[in-house]
Amino acid sequence: MDKDNPKVPNARGLQVVAAAILGATAVYAVVGTALVRMKILTAEPIIPADRVSGLGLTLILIGVFAAAASFLVRRVIAPVILAQDQSVISRFRVTIISMAVAESAGVIGLVYAILSQKLDVPFILWGISLAASIGHFPTRTWLEGGSGT
Repeated sequence: MDKDNPKVPNARGLQVVAAAILGATAVYAVVGTALVRMKILTAEPIIPADRVSGLGLTLILIGVFAAAASFLVRRVIAPVILAQDQSVISRFRVTIISMAVAESAGVIGLVYAILSQKLDVPFILWGISLAASIGHFPTRTWLEGGSGT
């Protein structure tokens, strides 16, 4: 490959990468569910039963905040990054950063499942993460320089 003319990925290839990022939340859900349902974890939950509900509510609020923050981050960084360069790579940088922030709720859900050995709160967090990540999924039109997501 020529160093002066690197190959620029097309929009379809970048959508595949975005789908993989989106699939990470599904992996968290499968792993967390398997760990809890198959009783692979320790016999006793790490989080005491009297603190599970309060911590769960707090983490749901943090997950909602993370999802909302991902859209705010996108609104802030998109003009800055795209002012310098309107290329498909720059547009994908905006997508990756936004999806990473949205995905944080899914990571929190996995950690909570491991610590509490319960799945009610993690499923809510995984849903929040998945919904926000879908909201950031790049359309071909946007990646190629048009308007839209």
